[in-house]
Amino acid sequence: MWTWLSSYAAQISAIADVAMVLIWLTYLHVFVISYLRSNRTAIHIGMVTGARADARCVIANVGSAPVYLLGVAADMDCAGTIQPVLLTDRLELQDQDLADPRQRTTQGTLGPGEARDIGSFRDLVDRAAIRLGHDLPFDGCEAMTLTAVVATREASSSLQGGFKRFGIAWEDGQAIFSSPDLLTRQIRSGRRRRRLRKVLTE
Repeated sequence: MWTWLSSYAAQISAIADVAMVLIWLTYLHVFVISYLRSNRTAIHIGMVTGARADARCVIANVGSAPVYLLGVAADMDCAGTIQPVLLTDRLELQDQDLADPRQRTTQGTLGPGEARDIGSFRDLVDRAAIRLGHDLPFDGCEAMTLTAVVATREASSSLQGGFKRFGIAWEDGQAIFSSPDLLTRQIRSGRRRRRLRKVLTE
């Protein structure tokens, strides 16, 4: 046996070296994947304090790194048509109602675990009507899909975000908002992320 080992010592050493390299590459792969997942941006769009039109809509950063909320957009599904509209600025507020001019926008930094109240769902509908320049047939609205667009601290990275659809039902003349999705759908694909820039500039 020793004679055989001696005869193939070089080959055995080469195989051992290759195996060691493969093991280290596996460890490196696991480390990189874990790092990327831990630093992945994650946005949550939620509804608090009820389900009627006065319920509040909040956007939260549930990732591990700070993000900057660049804008909020909506696709309003009303009267059989879908109308895209930007809801970043709080157009429904009057200047005299604001102690700080920065309250007029939803933009700003969100640290890990922080959330921002962007208004009630009634506010969002009013904001959409002002932005579109005409009254929305609110009682004819079936749903609204909200999209939050954020930027990370890496200036070279693409825009990121998440979206959630809220259905609108009517009960005793009151609008009831609900979403079939518990979690917010994250925008990961390159095509969807490129579309975010278009959402902010339309």
